[in-house]
Amino acid sequence: MAVAAPQRCIICGESARNTLGIRLRYGRQRDAHWAPDLDAYLCDRHAKSGCVIGVEIAATGDGRVRTTTTGPRGSSQVVLVIDSGGRKEPPGQERLL
Repeated sequence: MAVAAPQRCIICGESARNTLGIRLRYGRQRDAHWAPDLDAYLCDRHAKSGCVIGVEIAATGDGRVRTTTTGPRGSSQVVLVIDSGGRKEPPGQERLL
């Protein structure tokens, strides 16, 4: 059985356990319509020190939520098919390690 590589901070490359995600909620309810985790992680130091996050949104009409996360160490993409409960990485995608 393969052992997963440790996650690395998108800012500094140190070991990271904090996962970034984005969530669309129904009005002010707690339940989410969709909520993909991004392939982007922060170490404790950067999670607590704050950061700048830019959000750009465009309609697609294809029933998917596509995210791109970019930081000093590179970028990563995730695709979530709405209402499928699953996510996938685009073909040829390099994961941030």
